[in-house]
Formats: sequence, structure tokens, C-alpha cells
Amino acid sequence: EVLLSAKEEVIIITPYYVPRDNGIQLLRNLTDSGLRVVIVTNSLASTNHVPVHSGYAKYRKDAIRAGAELYEVRADAGREFGSRDDNPDSLTLHTKVFLFDRRYMFVGSLNLDPRSVEINAEMGLLIDSPEFAGGMAVAVEEKLATAAYSVAENSRGKLEWHATIDGEDVVETKEPLTSGWLRFKAWFMKIVPDSQL
Repeated sequence: EVLLSAKEEVIIITPYYVPRDNGIQLLRNLTDSGLRVVIVTNSLASTNHVPVHSGYAKYRKDAIRAGAELYEVRADAGREFGSRDDNPDSLTLHTKVFLFDRRYMFVGSLNLDPRSVEINAEMGLLIDSPEFAGGMAVAVEEKLATAAYSVAENSRGKLEWHATIDGEDVVETKEPLTSGWLRFKAWFMKIVPDSQL
């Protein structure tokens, strides 16, 4: 109800995003009604679950064409968050937060993938706080340019990953920070049915 009553903006932060056709239609409905929709998820290099990323990758162009702003977390962006980890160059997104109109925030265990939505028992809190949700939205936007790739479709129908790294604008034309072997595994795993992800 909160999602469908949003008037201006929806920000989705989820490690695993496999929208399927009905999720893409929902994106279209939201953007057609004038909402800004931002999706932040893992890149292939930052994910810890390659089969789910493969399921998501099938829907990237559809999400972009539906009008969503799509971002993928850079695996090497740990320093952007002040990581004290032993390896700040291996960042993985694990946060599950949904922000609605900078007023409501849903935070919990729910990923936007078929397993979480249809099989698992998930939980979360819906918080009505413009200060909290608005502050979180501002913090997300401040980090997107340097900690994530903006994924876009170019005029030839190919995906590009745009980021600002060390003050320079960077454009990648293949999954950033990945080996050929990892890209092959992700391509091959597209055979896994979405319902199993």
C-alpha cells in the first residue's frame, strides 16, 4: 500500500533483484505515473550469489526501458564507505531498504527475488519518519556517483556502466571488475529458472 501510494520517489536497495515480468510492469506503472524509481543492487563483481545475478541480468534493459534509474555497487568501493575491513576492495551490498517519498522506510530481510517473495519467511519494519527516511535518501544519493555504477543502454542497445572513480568519469562496456571466466559463469547460469532464485 505504501509503495502504490508513493507520489514522487521510490528508492529500492536490495542485494538481489530479480523482478520478473510483473516487477517490470510495476516499474512501468510507477514511472508512467511520474514517480522517480531508483534501484541499487550488486554488480556481478560485488555479488556473492552469481546465479541470482544471472537472473537479474536478464531484466536490466527492461528495467532501464521502464524508466528506472539502475545502479550496481562497485566491488572496489569499500573505501568510499570508510571501510575498516581487511579488504576494502571487496564490497558486497547486503542492505535491504526501500524508501518512499523520503517519508517512509521499510528495512528488513526481504530481497526482491522470487525466493524471498514466494518461499522464504521474511520480516521487516515500516518506519514513518521524514527525518530518518529523508536522511537515508540523501546519504544514498551522495554515495551513488562514487560507490556505484549507473547502468545505461547506449544507442546501439548495449549496456554501459558509468562511474566517477578517483575524480574521473569512467565508462565500462562489459561487467566491471570481472574476469572472462566469471562472466561466462554468469552467462551460463541464465539457464536457472527464475523461480529457483
